Amino acid sequence: MYGDRVLVLGLHVGIFAQPGIWGPDYTYDFRSQASTDVYTALANNLPLPVGLVNRKAYQGSVPLYSGTWASAVDAELKKTPRAGIEFDTITYNTSTRAISGSVTVEFLSTITEELSISFFTVEDSIIQPQLDNGVDILQYNHMHVLRGSLNSTWGQSIGTDNAAGSKKTITFSGTYNPTDAIPENSFVYAIVINKATKEVVNVEEAHMIN
Repeated sequence: MYGDRVLVLGLHVGIFAQPGIWGPDYTYDFRSQASTDVYTALANNLPLPVGLVNRKAYQGSVPLYSGTWASAVDAELKKTPRAGIEFDTITYNTSTRAISGSVTVEFLSTITEELSISFFTVEDSIIQPQLDNGVDILQYNHMHVLRGSLNSTWGQSIGTDNAAGSKKTITFSGTYNPTDAIPENSFVYAIVINKATKEVVNVEEAHMIN
């Protein structure tokens, strides 16, 4: 429906994500510190499933339930982007699981608020059980799973007073965890946010292994 205009991030959080909570088949632990941090700070630990659209308020609320997700996404897509992100390089070391690279952020309009950038690791195609309306699907294909952050949940500052037309290059590095995550199915998300509000300015992805 949205093609490559929308990037999805799946957070496994709260009591429903605890291994074993749904029975003996549910042993896998999808949880990460970054997921818990975002859920606690921006979704107020509300009942699941709950979503965020660019971490911005829609109709007076930042955390949103499924009935408003589509309209909130449509509203965001009508806005003119304030910054663009491009991955310049990305390198993955198969022996050490080390990831490094750089991105360039181009400011399409002047942004005076302080910005931060987070680098999240994300995995597709994790085959593990899922409870769907009371039905156990033992070979469920979990997509867009947030695995962690390479530079903390809220990232590193990229400063204030970023003028329209200017660019900044930011490097990143870290180790891909958990150790059973498959790099061939994985991505790095570069997420530029308003440091104070945590709202997303823009996000881009790159395959961990090209």
